[in-house]
Amino acid sequence: MLPKACGPADIERSGRGLAAVETKAGIAAGSLGIVAIVTETAASVLALSEFRRPMPRLVAMLWGGKDLAGDLGVARNRDEGGRYREPFRLAVATTFVRSEEHTSELQSLR
Repeated sequence: MLPKACGPADIERSGRGLAAVETKAGIAAGSLGIVAIVTETAASVLALSEFRRPMPRLVAMLWGGKDLAGDLGVARNRDEGGRYREPFRLAVATTFVRSEEHTSELQSLR
């Protein structure tokens, strides 16, 4: 699990760390995957547009509304009717689109 992932560079950096762990532990290269929480900050939501190429270690993208609310400085991420407010709906929709476009193997966990 990679919290507060802000774009492909964070995934790649974590992947290099996992490669070192695999080597040290004698695990086959590429065995360990990354589940990234990609919407915990406003910057990370905007960075979703950078996911344009396959990333073999990235196995799932999650969205997180509570930390995003804190980053945006709002008390609630839902309106009076219980629907997510627009910034959070954008985060959910963008995460879904990017995860579906990213690779056929990537699972969008909703």
